[in-house]
Amino acid sequence: MIVARLMGGLGNQMFQYAAARSLAIRHGTDVKLDISHLCHPEAKREYALGAFQIAATVAEPDEFRKVETTQNSGLKKLVNLAMGRPSLAVVNEKSFVFDPAFLTMPDNCYLIGYWQSERYFAEAGATIRQDFQPSQLIADNAVSRAIKNSNAISIHVRRGDYVSNSIAAEVLGTLSQDYYAAAFTLMKKSVSNPHFFVFSDDIAWCRANLRFEGETSFVEEPSQAAAQLQLMSQCKHHIIANSSFSWWGAWLNASPEKIVIAPKKWFNSPDYDARDLVPERWVRV
Repeated sequence: MIVARLMGGLGNQMFQYAAARSLAIRHGTDVKLDISHLCHPEAKREYALGAFQIAATVAEPDEFRKVETTQNSGLKKLVNLAMGRPSLAVVNEKSFVFDPAFLTMPDNCYLIGYWQSERYFAEAGATIRQDFQPSQLIADNAVSRAIKNSNAISIHVRRGDYVSNSIAAEVLGTLSQDYYAAAFTLMKKSVSNPHFFVFSDDIAWCRANLRFEGETSFVEEPSQAAAQLQLMSQCKHHIIANSSFSWWGAWLNASPEKIVIAPKKWFNSPDYDARDLVPERWVRV
C-alpha cells in the first residue's frame, strides 16, 4: 500500500496522487489518500480528486494511526502489528529538486511532499492521463467545438491567492504582462492562424489588461476546475502560468507536437529550486 498525504489545491493534489500511483504500479499495490491535512483549519483546502477517475481510495481514520506509529516505540509497533496495522515507512520530500531515490522506495510507504516533477511518474504517463479523465465529461459546447476546430492555444493566468494571500504572493507572485506578451510573440511565430483561449480565476482582469492580436476567447464557463483542465488539455498548444493547475492543463495534452511555453522564473523566493518542475521539452521565457 502507498499512502499519499494530500496538501494544497487541485494541481498539488494531482502531483501527489501521480507520484503515489506510479510507485504503486511499480509494486503492484494500492493507493490510499490521507486527506486529514486538508481538514486542518489553516489549510483552507478541499479534497478535489473526486472529480477524476482515479485509482485510489480515501484512507479511513484508523489508517492514519498506522502511519503515526511508525516513529513511536518498538512496543507500540508490535501492538499495532498484532492488531493488523502494518508499519508504513514515512518518506519526506527533501526539496523541489527531483530525487531519484524515490523510484526505489519500497512498498508500504507514506509520502509527504509535493513531488512536482514529471520525473516521478513519467513511466506511468499514459495511466496517469487516463486516471485524470473527469468523472463527468463536459458537454459538447461552443467552447469545446471551437477548440477542436482551430489551432487552439490555451493561456492560463493565475491570480486569486497569488494576489490576495501575502505568503503566496511572496513565494510565487503573479506573472507580468511582459511574460504573456513575449510568450504570445513566440507562439505567433510558431503557429499559423492561432486562436487563443484565455483561462483564469480572474477573467475580468484578463479582459481589461491582456491584448492579443488575432482571435481570442475569454473562457468563463465551466466553473468546475476539472472541466477547465479538460478544455485546456484539448488545446493544441499552451502558454502556462507559474501554477500547478496550469502545468496540468498543458501536461494532460499527450500530443508530441504540442508547444508549451512556461516562465523561466517559477518562484519569487530563492528558497525553492524549480529546475525539475518544468519538463526539458517545454520552452521557458
